[in-house]
Amino acid sequence: MRRLTFILAPLVIIVAAAALRIADPPLIEALRLATFDEYQRLAPRAYVDAGVRVVDIDDRTLEKFGQWPWPRTQLAALLARLAEFAPAAVAFNAVFAEPDRTSPGNLLPQWAEAAHNPALRDLIQLIPDHDSRFAAAIGRVPTVLGIALTHDGVVRTPARKWGIATAGDRPAEFLPTYSGAVTNLPILEATAAGIGSFNVAADRGAVIHRVPLLFRLKAAAESTGELYPSLAAEALRVARGASVYNIKASGADGETAFGEHTGINHIRIGRIIVPTTARGELWLYDTGPVRERVVPAWEIFESKFDRSRLVGSLVFIGTSAAGLKDLRATPLDPAAAGVEVHAQIAEQIVLGEYLERPDWLTGAELSWLVVFGVAMALLLARAGAAWGAGLAVLGTGLAFGASWLAFRRLGWLIDPVYPSLAALALYLGQSLLLHIDAERELRRLRRQMAPEKYRQPRGML
Repeated sequence: MRRLTFILAPLVIIVAAAALRIADPPLIEALRLATFDEYQRLAPRAYVDAGVRVVDIDDRTLEKFGQWPWPRTQLAALLARLAEFAPAAVAFNAVFAEPDRTSPGNLLPQWAEAAHNPALRDLIQLIPDHDSRFAAAIGRVPTVLGIALTHDGVVRTPARKWGIATAGDRPAEFLPTYSGAVTNLPILEATAAGIGSFNVAADRGAVIHRVPLLFRLKAAAESTGELYPSLAAEALRVARGASVYNIKASGADGETAFGEHTGINHIRIGRIIVPTTARGELWLYDTGPVRERVVPAWEIFESKFDRSRLVGSLVFIGTSAAGLKDLRATPLDPAAAGVEVHAQIAEQIVLGEYLERPDWLTGAELSWLVVFGVAMALLLARAGAAWGAGLAVLGTGLAFGASWLAFRRLGWLIDPVYPSLAALALYLGQSLLLHIDAERELRRLRRQMAPEKYRQPRGML
């Protein structure tokens, strides 16, 4: 019975630990992501100028040019100024869903004088509409407009400016799915070179770790017509002059999935092959705030502005103004402007600097857990708790060391925390059994050495 207990108890712990890892509850995922965040804090991605810039509508810009949203004439002026630097593409981290309320035609009903002055009314109507002027400016620069995907019904399906080519399983099965969208005015979409979603979902803890490159919009046409790119992916497509996204998923030639539908393997944008998660996401490899990447919008209008900062760049336009509430938490910045997340993703793709967690890593971690657990159980049963503790320390050190080296050398995200916690649970459980068994043996020896002390007194006859 004793031997059976020492065999079954660690086996139960190992099986339970493996089952819990497969289930991957929120606490385990949070520990894993916190470990990966710490790695990035210890060794953040070094900033390298990849020609990606953020034009920031910051607080000082709003002081100079007025509150947001700006009149579309001001946005047209911003695009006209950017056109002087021949940008590869300009992407707006914003959606222009309603007509400009400052357009003359929209202001006319609010002017009581116009109703009694036909000459004034006719004169006002000769002034070009602000949205028309903005649309014309969009047409003169390769511009990507943003859309917001929602879980509400679609009023109008966003325009599509790209093609989709797929290999393997249908990618829509794996992508983040939405049922609605907030779209731009048709007049603006018509002249835009691209349309991309700026949706970014934070993980538990409100920190952004992964950014989707593609989304599924259920209300759009079936097949490839329902796939929409992210703002970063679409900006790169436009900048590279590509027309098609090539998506390779499980079941495609050259992909080993053993008949399983494991998800997306990579997405090709032009000539760039981007490795993704099974859900078509890219892990954010954070640099933290970098001054060289950001150009305050007000500076662009200055006569002494250094043109070399923007010539030929891929430009993302967004805001860091606190009052506009587009601030997100990243592994290295608790209050990063949302537009910087898109810029960093584009920057990673241009530089080819990725963090990856291949599908087989979960299986490898489980295998390590089982092998290490069995080895510890055997050692504890044969050599005792002291040797077991030594093995636990050694195994934990190996797990963290291998994980850190994989992060630094290969960009792989290997979880060292859960296997170590499982080993600790196994050590504590097995040590408790050893302690109970030792106490039982000690009591047995005491009875043998002094049987009269432990003999129960007999009653009187």
